[in-house]
Amino acid sequence: TKIMLTGILPTIRAKHLRLSYMTPLKRYRILNEAIKEVRKNDIELHIKGVDELNLKHDSILYEGCNTSFQSHLQIDHENFADTYNWAQAIAGPILSICTNSPLLMGRELWEETRIALFAQSVDTRASTFVLNEREPRVGFGNKWAEGSVADFFKDTVIAFRSLISSEFDTDSMADLENGKIPKLKALKLHNGTVYKWNRLCYGTTNGKPHIRIENRYLPAGPSTPDEIANMMFWVGVMKGRPKEFDNIHTKMEFKDIKSNFFNAARYGVATQFYWDNKLISSQELLLDHLLPMAYRGLYSMKVAPKDVEHYLRIIKQRIKSRNGSRWIVEGFRKLKRDFKT
Repeated sequence: TKIMLTGILPTIRAKHLRLSYMTPLKRYRILNEAIKEVRKNDIELHIKGVDELNLKHDSILYEGCNTSFQSHLQIDHENFADTYNWAQAIAGPILSICTNSPLLMGRELWEETRIALFAQSVDTRASTFVLNEREPRVGFGNKWAEGSVADFFKDTVIAFRSLISSEFDTDSMADLENGKIPKLKALKLHNGTVYKWNRLCYGTTNGKPHIRIENRYLPAGPSTPDEIANMMFWVGVMKGRPKEFDNIHTKMEFKDIKSNFFNAARYGVATQFYWDNKLISSQELLLDHLLPMAYRGLYSMKVAPKDVEHYLRIIKQRIKSRNGSRWIVEGFRKLKRDFKT
């Protein structure tokens, strides 16, 4: 057996998407049954890129085709909205150079097909019984974040019905009254079934509560150094935000940011972005703007200079040549030519 780091395994076929292949955990079985119950219909997939995929399936196992490299960054709760909005703003440009999932079922689809596949395979909105859900469970969001962390979580609880539940032996209000830090297990369970590409998470470490942003849009692979480079690039840009991008919600339109994200998933490094009210190529935005931010952010965190130089050089080389998805597509096309398939 050989391990392959990739967002979607290029050799996966429909025969691999039977329930007998599902990881034997109760959570996954219950989640599959809950989503099917809410939808009242089969899962429908329609993804169009260079090729097109259009099919139905009776379980959420197509979501299992996806493999991501998720990174978490703790943030200051007092400046939560500004920090979260910055994470949203940079998501498209960051994704564009990190795409690594261009194939599904032998078809060339999006540069990062995971984004479309996950959204459609776990979509609960097909049923008329869930008209109160104004946005999909897998999504980028519909507006800039505002208010407090509590407001953000309240919106999540209100917007999405609970899919799974459990009996908890703790009372968060009682813990708070007794001077303890509540673990908010029910909130965390519910939040774990709402799959925002930048997901806000609550946790406790050594008795101290914290808030963190979970980056869910980056794919696995194509190598361990690539994954580390992706993580360092993202963290560096997060921490290296220039002052002029404070309160970014007053400077850029949210719909432009959202459009940037999905265009990056479709076109990768070939994307043209709306950034700071100008149209700019992915290469120019990454090389001239975001890479300098990443260097500044990582140095401010006292990361060893040799590590900063090594891993950001990987990003720079990708920008000037090709990323994982282009490498996969070029190899796939060559194999088809060589074997005339």
